[in-house]
Amino acid sequence: MFKLCGRTHGHGQRRTSPSGLVYAFGWTATVGLATLSRTHNTYAIGALLAAMAFTATPANAMLFAVQIHSTPQTPTFLAFATIVATITIVMHLSTTIRTMRRPDDR
Repeated sequence: MFKLCGRTHGHGQRRTSPSGLVYAFGWTATVGLATLSRTHNTYAIGALLAAMAFTATPANAMLFAVQIHSTPQTPTFLAFATIVATITIVMHLSTTIRTMRRPDDR
């Protein structure tokens, strides 16, 4: 038994709803960013950024999955693939990107 947006998956595991993931990311980012303004400890800053990153990834994945599920598949995704391929080719041809150096290599 598997449902994309349902509550039970496989072996009776409980899953968070898509809206729950988005809300969790929103509140985690809000609290994390507000706390970052007052934090000076490197480890605390790393932990806050990690918490925001760990909630952003599943929220983004769920939003993409819902969008893919509700978008007409063939023409839209072929258009997106064409746009991404064009941008990638332009990046490969760009002399600015090919000659890019690290910030410390002046």
